[in-house]
Amino acid sequence: MSLKNKVIKNLFSNWAGLIVTIVISFFMAPYIVHKLGNTFYGIWSIINQFTAYLYIFDFGIRESVIRYTAKYLANKKIRKLEDVLQASFYIYLGVSLISILFTLILALVFEDVFDVDKEYATEASVAILLIGGTITQLFVFNMFNGFLMGVQRYDIFNIVQICGTLVKTALFVLVLEADYGIVALAAVQFTVFLFTGLIMTKVCLNIASSNEVKINLKPPAWDHIKATYHKVFNYSLYVFINNIGQKIIFMTDAIIIGIFMPVASVTFYAIAGMLVEYLRKLVTTSTSILNPLVSHYSASNENDKIQYALVSGTKLTLFIALPVVTVLVLLGEIFIDLWMGEEFAAISGEILVILAVAQAFSAPHFSIVNVLYGMNKHKTLAHFRIVEAICNLVLSIVLINYYGLVGVALGTAIPHIILTSMILPWYATKQINMSLSNYMISGYLRPMIAILPFIFSVFYLKNAFPPESLLEFFVSVFIVCLLYLFVSYLVVFTSKERSSINTSILSFYNKRVSR
Repeated sequence: MSLKNKVIKNLFSNWAGLIVTIVISFFMAPYIVHKLGNTFYGIWSIINQFTAYLYIFDFGIRESVIRYTAKYLANKKIRKLEDVLQASFYIYLGVSLISILFTLILALVFEDVFDVDKEYATEASVAILLIGGTITQLFVFNMFNGFLMGVQRYDIFNIVQICGTLVKTALFVLVLEADYGIVALAAVQFTVFLFTGLIMTKVCLNIASSNEVKINLKPPAWDHIKATYHKVFNYSLYVFINNIGQKIIFMTDAIIIGIFMPVASVTFYAIAGMLVEYLRKLVTTSTSILNPLVSHYSASNENDKIQYALVSGTKLTLFIALPVVTVLVLLGEIFIDLWMGEEFAAISGEILVILAVAQAFSAPHFSIVNVLYGMNKHKTLAHFRIVEAICNLVLSIVLINYYGLVGVALGTAIPHIILTSMILPWYATKQINMSLSNYMISGYLRPMIAILPFIFSVFYLKNAFPPESLLEFFVSVFIVCLLYLFVSYLVVFTSKERSSINTSILSFYNKRVSR
């Protein structure tokens, strides 16, 4: 399969996996909220953000595996790749032990940190142990996941994840209908993740064998693999620092609210945050393929293709994000009313506007991050992210005392907009020897022109035909999206890109017909 076809296949499989996740989450969210109640759902949200900090113990090893898998396969250096995989596996075993230790600590201190009644504390602690155990499993299996992504088999990864999501959802419904609570939900996640991890490992071993790569899980001799450990850590250290910053930025809001406000308040913020998280996942999923792709180009010294990858990734992220942001800003409050209920509409809707606007500025930076990872130019990015995280934390704590939930949203949005829309584009273009003005014109101008008719259409829809049911909402948005797709096809993409899109669609259609 050609590299181009792999990229297209990976992109669409990523989208398929994400669409399944979003659709299921969309219908499950109000169901879980009403089944658990505001207090327990607030606790569930805090636990998930609280335990999410365990992900920082990945230390960026998976990104290192992705990069070196793509690089060494491109250069036919199989032995070096085998050393990287062996070293990474044993690093992850050590990380798993650290994760277990911190999970125990989190379970013990949870009641003291948050304003949780005694009657809820025991369930919360048990749920933390199970969710922490789920994250610990991730470390055990993550080397295998990284290898699959490095060989650009996102399609297999997504198929397994989709099946796991469907099974988990069915079990969630069963336990909630039986009136079980957050402990049962956490137990379901733990079990499903274990089975999907084992399946992914088996698939990875088969693909490695077909590429003549031997994954050796025996303990390596330090003298033999010392240089490999240093190589993995030198790359992953700054991924690790970047991940710490990201966790503070995206996974701290509920914790701050839980400390300074009643736990039930978290639910109002979490609803808005959930919708923005869908958008963020859509964009990150679309750009994750750039890391191994740029690693391949970097190994071949093809700087012109790296520049094209950055511009194309930027256009793609804006093409995806701008219409979603428009709908969230103009119709978000109406949607929350129809989706979750009137009690959440005003407060959650106001928070949603702030977080969504931030994502409009933020979207292209996900392409920048993956390009920098692929080039091993992410050291300065990590420093930027830590500064943003500190500003986020300080602003959120200060502003929550003046503006409540809105203050937390502003504390998150302001530093994020400054970094992603001003600093990172300048830094990235400097690294790939591309002028900032050329990048902005090539990457930003076309999507921003294409979105204008869509904004006017949604504004007219809101005032002339405000939807009164979820069905009306989706039908109305679907109609204006058709207009957006038509305009974008003509404006966002160049004639060469349109020709490539047409060829890919025709090729896909011919394959289906021939079957």
